[in-house]
Amino acid sequence: MPTGTLIEKTSRIIEEGLWVGEAENLYNEHQTYLAGRLAIPPNVKQGIYPFKDVELARAQVAWLLKTHENGQGHVDWHDENQGKREGLDLRGANLRGVDLHDLPLARLRGGLAENERQKATTEERKEAAVHLEDADLHGAHLEGANLGMAYLDRADLRTAHLEQADLHMARLKEANLTGGGLENAKLIGAILQRAYLRAARLENADLREAHLEGARLFQAYLQDADLSHAKLDWADLRGAVLFGANLRHAKLDHADLRGAVLLGANLRHAKLDHANLRGAILSKDQKGLLRHSNVIGLDETKDRSDSIPRNSAG
Repeated sequence: MPTGTLIEKTSRIIEEGLWVGEAENLYNEHQTYLAGRLAIPPNVKQGIYPFKDVELARAQVAWLLKTHENGQGHVDWHDENQGKREGLDLRGANLRGVDLHDLPLARLRGGLAENERQKATTEERKEAAVHLEDADLHGAHLEGANLGMAYLDRADLRTAHLEQADLHMARLKEANLTGGGLENAKLIGAILQRAYLRAARLENADLREAHLEGARLFQAYLQDADLSHAKLDWADLRGAVLFGANLRHAKLDHADLRGAVLLGANLRHAKLDHANLRGAILSKDQKGLLRHSNVIGLDETKDRSDSIPRNSAG
């Protein structure tokens, strides 16, 4: 195990964009140690992974990225020729509070893949989950990352790229995802209570049964997102774009939906007790559906069936 002294030496904060230089500055003894860990074959049933319970610092992760797959380096999400490559295997690793901002972590393996989860027990799934509580991941590239059941409570994910990431049942309590890219991400059953998602891009995201109680979704983009059976009590959805979103059976008690765009959203069986809809944009049919609901400001909503949601690329 790396000692606290070595972690302190190798976790220096340096200028943005110089992570390769960080890798090159890693002490030789740590390079040898990491290479030895990489040789450990993973075993889901036994809960064995190369970096299970190992404390890693930024410089160590940078070295692993630089040397990944015999020197091929990190996965380039935008290179079509790398479509089948897998990212670093950091399942079960301890990265609590580590500075990982701006690192290229596309297709990171921080939890079991969907085909592995189907065969694994709940305990085996937990054993594989990476620990990133309080980590600094702002601006990090985590496109296509496998973060099923990962521990990301209070993580800083501002402007992070999580497009097509698998965050099935991940823990993101009070995480900061302001301006984050989560288009087509899988967040089924994810725990996002009191998370910050202002202006986050969640188009086509799968948020079925997600826990978003008290989440800040001010001006978030949720076009065509699936929020069926999601818990959104007391959520701040002011100005959010929910055009075409599936809110069937969603729970939105006391949610603030002032100015939200709800045209085309499926609101059947949604629970909206004391939800504030002042200035929200709904169709006549949607207003009729909610006529007997205990909502606030229904008569102050805007009936604009021809309205267009904000430019998803804007």
